[in-house]
Amino acid sequence: MSKAEPMGAPVARRRSRWRAAILSRLNGPGGLYNLGNVLGFGAGLFVTFLVATESTNSVSNVLSIAMPYIAGSPAAVALAIATAIFFWSGEAYHRAWSNGYPPDQKLTWLGDLLSGFGAIGLGAGLYLLSNPFLAATSGLLHAAGKFGSTLGVRGELLLLGRKIDAGALCRNIVLISRFPAIVATTADLLSTKAHDDRAFAFNAVAMLACYVIWAIADSMLLPQDSVVIRFLRGNLARNSAA
Repeated sequence: MSKAEPMGAPVARRRSRWRAAILSRLNGPGGLYNLGNVLGFGAGLFVTFLVATESTNSVSNVLSIAMPYIAGSPAAVALAIATAIFFWSGEAYHRAWSNGYPPDQKLTWLGDLLSGFGAIGLGAGLYLLSNPFLAATSGLLHAAGKFGSTLGVRGELLLLGRKIDAGALCRNIVLISRFPAIVATTADLLSTKAHDDRAFAFNAVAMLACYVIWAIADSMLLPQDSVVIRFLRGNLARNSAA
């Protein structure tokens, strides 16, 4: 006669499955990209509701608060479209890495292509928000690196007297494009406005976390001989084999 199953065991199994599913989503750059996307979009939406003067006791009020964040201006529309494309590219990267390293090259190519278009949308949104510097770095520079990888740029370039692989340079350009935004967001966080405005400070902290997460994901796409990627891929391979 079989023993009765302990109370709470089904719940524990469901929690374990959910935990395993979530961890599997983070097993590679795609999951990290979309973790940052969720955090950035969610934090902005949360702040929108936080500072809203309308009540949220009806669906119409909730929509009237949320819609301006998504489509209330040309900049909002550009950023919303960019976010949607980035989610799509993140999913492509996730599927490319679903079986560990090495990733599926066709899906990686699709992720690069979509991410390049997403970066153009991001750059347009930042420019419309009167931030041409970040539009050029987080937008155009990022897009240049992604499209360079999509085109399969090959060969060696001479930079500061050193030979650099062109394909590796494209990957590094994407990572480099994160740093101006990290510096700018850190400056926002240390500003008097952040001290006086908790909503502004919260959004700055969230975006700083996003840029760091995205930079880690970028580093996972660096060439195999990169010190950072050797460390990360070693851990990924061990996790996949477990």
